[in-house]
Amino acid sequence: MFAVVAGTGYTGRRVLEKLPADASLGLGRTPIDTDRRFEIVDFDAPGALSVTLPDPCTVLYTCPPDGERDDRLQRFLAALPHSPNRIVYISTTGVYGDCAGAVVTEDTPVNADNRLSRPRVAAEELLTLWAEKHACDLVILRVPGIYGPGRLGVARLKSGEAWLEEAESTSTTSPIAVSRPSPKTRRPASTTSATAIIERRPGSPGKSHGRPGCRRRGPSAAKPPPASSRRCDSPSCQRPGGSIRVACGKRSA
Repeated sequence: MFAVVAGTGYTGRRVLEKLPADASLGLGRTPIDTDRRFEIVDFDAPGALSVTLPDPCTVLYTCPPDGERDDRLQRFLAALPHSPNRIVYISTTGVYGDCAGAVVTEDTPVNADNRLSRPRVAAEELLTLWAEKHACDLVILRVPGIYGPGRLGVARLKSGEAWLEEAESTSTTSPIAVSRPSPKTRRPASTTSATAIIERRPGSPGKSHGRPGCRRRGPSAAKPPPASSRRCDSPSCQRPGGSIRVACGKRSA
C-alpha cells in the first residue's frame, strides 16, 4: 500500500527511506536529502493539501503538537482529500506521566502531568474520535526518548540554561539523572516498527513479537486477555474496520 510520511524530521525521514521508493511520499516544511519522492508542505497553513494523495494509502504522522489541542493535527486532518486506510501516530511514553519507576504497559492509564505531554494525550483522543468516525485503522506508537543528533540538550545543561520549568521539576517524585547518550539512543528502534506497521495490509497475517501489553481500543474492542496470553502490538495484531491499537516502548528503570 502507498505510504505517506507527514513530517520528515529525524524519525520520519528514516522511516521514509525504509519504504519502497515507488510507493512512498514524504511531506515536510524543510527540504531533505533523499531519493524518495518529497513535497514541501506547510502544516500550519489552512486549506487543502497542495499534493495529491493516492487512494488507498497509509499515513505516518510524526509532527509535534501545536498548542494544547494540537491545532496542527486538526488542520492536517481537515485538509486530507480522503480518509486513509490507516494512520500511524508517533506519540510518547510521556503520556503516562511520572510513574515513579513502576512497570508501564499499554493498559496503564494516561496521566499527562506537564505541558509537553498534555498535547500528546489531546492528539491521541482527537485521532481516536476521527478514526472511529471515518472507519480508519489507527495505530498509536508511544515511543520513549528519541533524540536525533544535536537534540539531546547536553550543551544547554552544561551552560546552566533551564531545561524544565520550576513547577515541573518540583512536581516529580523521581530524581532527574543526566548521562552521556549511547550510540543506540541516536537510532530509534521505532523506525523499523513503524515501517512494518505501515507496509502491513489490514487483516494480513504476521509474526508475533511475543511482548505482552498489546491492546485494542474502540467500539469493537474486546476485553484485554490476561497478560500471559497477550501478544505484542505487532503487524499481526492488526485488523480493518476502525480498530485502534496502542504500542508502548516504556520500560522500568
